Amino acid sequence: MKHINYVYRKENFRKAMLAQYLFKAFMFILCVVSVIGLFTDADPVISFIISGGSGSLALLLPIVSIDDVSDTEVVGNAIGYKVWLIHVKQTDEDTFPKVGSDRTVTQIPMLPGEYMHYFEGHTVPTFLSNITKGDITVEATNTFTMILGGNRAEISNFIENHSGGKFIILFKECESSTIYGLGNPCKPMVLSTIEAKNDGDGRYATFTFTNNTVQQPWTYIGSIVKQDPVTLPADGTSLAIVSGNDQYIIPNGTAASAAIASVTGITAADKGRVITLIGQGTTFPAELADSTSVILVDGATWTASTGSRLTLRVMDATTLVEVERI
Repeated sequence: MKHINYVYRKENFRKAMLAQYLFKAFMFILCVVSVIGLFTDADPVISFIISGGSGSLALLLPIVSIDDVSDTEVVGNAIGYKVWLIHVKQTDEDTFPKVGSDRTVTQIPMLPGEYMHYFEGHTVPTFLSNITKGDITVEATNTFTMILGGNRAEISNFIENHSGGKFIILFKECESSTIYGLGNPCKPMVLSTIEAKNDGDGRYATFTFTNNTVQQPWTYIGSIVKQDPVTLPADGTSLAIVSGNDQYIIPNGTAASAAIASVTGITAADKGRVITLIGQGTTFPAELADSTSVILVDGATWTASTGSRLTLRVMDATTLVEVERI
């Protein structure tokens, strides 16, 4: 009887050890596969996290290298900015572009008769993004602060009329061609705090804009709207680009849908310029087909119906390439 019990215990011990070895082997193989995937897969890596037997999976985005910059690029007091404050009510919210995968935003659609107004900060504006992990989610606050110098009627009028207003903010370094943006009609930057000062220490007004989102600044590749778009002739078959205006209205045809077949007015100096076509067709909307002068994504013809927009970038003196369509 003792011999039988001994054999039984020995067999159970052998099975337990075998199960332990198999578990260790499985975990080792899983670790090796995960490490190889992290260093060899160029696409976003799906990493599986096994937590407490729950079997849940977490999707992780890959971490990329971030190079350092020169000291001259981080000297705060040496940076001067231009700022444009665009009230959300000035924009066509229905066709407002989304941030692209390359973190760019194309032409901001302004309502008829609305323009982008320039504000000159007396000191360097400050952007600050605070993101804190909470118990369940993250808490985020973006803050943009600028100071307008002087005790002027224009500043007082703006304070009285736009305190608490919702804005899209564009800003750029004076010596740079890159324009950055903050906010959108759904998550605007709110003029939340104003401090107007007029005493022996100084005369100025401090504007602070905030919103609660993790969304970071994007790059604006559209134009600064200072005038109304150019309205092209109805039934016109040529896209005539002019200097100083990057927006063009394509009206409804008079008796049939016009086929835009050529582009004029661009030169090699326009390379990189972004052109936006605004459709206003109803019964006879014009059409722009893929061609050697206008390269459209997937060769898909664009129809200039009301509410539609087509953004094109000048590649050279004879070629426009589609960037985005709405």
